[in-house]
Amino acid sequence: MHSRPVNQVTRAAPADWDSTQAATALGLRTRLGPLSVPAASVATMDTDRTTYAPLALIEYGDSGSYGLLLTDNAMVALSDEFEARGRWSNGYGWEFVARSAVDAYAPEIAERLSYDCEAGMFVARSGDLEALRLLAVLVSTTFHDRVRLGELLGSRSPAETKEVGSA
Repeated sequence: MHSRPVNQVTRAAPADWDSTQAATALGLRTRLGPLSVPAASVATMDTDRTTYAPLALIEYGDSGSYGLLLTDNAMVALSDEFEARGRWSNGYGWEFVARSAVDAYAPEIAERLSYDCEAGMFVARSGDLEALRLLAVLVSTTFHDRVRLGELLGSRSPAETKEVGSA
């Protein structure tokens, strides 16, 4: 199925795999079964609000830059999980979740992502659409899985040293 195995020590997929291969190989699953990354057409993509709901994947014009957004109206649904762990349930808290998920499941994309969060919005940006799609899968899956969210909120990551997401 895959030409090379996942590194079992770091749980990292080879850098040249696309987001579907990486998600499958890393064993990312939802409670309903294996996680799949839906294909999307970059040529026609402007804003995708359904594939990774409640997150939106957007293309910034013709610049070749992309963004992943989560607004506070969606964040409120999980604020109790954040508060129970002493974390902010806002854009900064979701940045902590995103960084922790990348550290745990896809460290090879960390340097291809940047974050520009605010209290009312989580924003990740990248010129690498595949890296951003993999992040979208990680964050969207976590949003719909309270157990995984709790694990990531309880983790310590490099993001922790910046006080990201701590109350």
